[in-house]
Amino acid sequence: MEIKRASINEVHWSINWNASQQANLRLKEKLGDLSRHFAPLKVGHATYNWIVDTPGHWQPLAAANPADRERIIEKTEQIRQDVFQRLESEDMLASKICQVPNYEEYIFWQRQDDDDIDILITGWGFHNFRKAGPYTETWPQKKEKTIEKPQPEPEPQPEPQPEPPVIQPKSKHPFPWLELLMALLLLAAMALLLVYVYRPAIDYLTPIIQKALL
Repeated sequence: MEIKRASINEVHWSINWNASQQANLRLKEKLGDLSRHFAPLKVGHATYNWIVDTPGHWQPLAAANPADRERIIEKTEQIRQDVFQRLESEDMLASKICQVPNYEEYIFWQRQDDDDIDILITGWGFHNFRKAGPYTETWPQKKEKTIEKPQPEPEPQPEPQPEPPVIQPKSKHPFPWLELLMALLLLAAMALLLVYVYRPAIDYLTPIIQKALL
């Protein structure tokens, strides 16, 4: 029963094996019982096809509800870890086996009778022409639940106090009374000096002025 098909123009084979029945045999040799989680590859006319031996209710990861999606991702991640442990001396090969073109469309799952979930990976060993890269770039990861810590309440800030008025200090220099008195005395002395100097001239001119007025 065919479960998934892709055009040869859509995906590219990246393992150094022939993309044919030989790849299925080599995968079983390398992974043993783990290979049951990887759908057998069949090459068609310009297509790659992945098949299952027995029919079931397989669905792509994109069709899973949030609760089932968490379980599917956990199971898929465990398979990836088991592959790397099995091929511990061949990390590059393990990386290429776990690489698929699109995880939403190429990872399939179905619910078993005991409510457990079974995983089937198609497109293993292929990458998308437009999104080539190692599995670590697009391998689905389980979302960690984040616990929001309560934020502490801010401490009350003290109200700003009004600044006290600025009092201008009194001047340390009183009015210069002494300097003023000295200036007045100097002016009086200069006046007396002028009278003393010009007294003869005054005495000489006074009678002449008086006669002229008579």
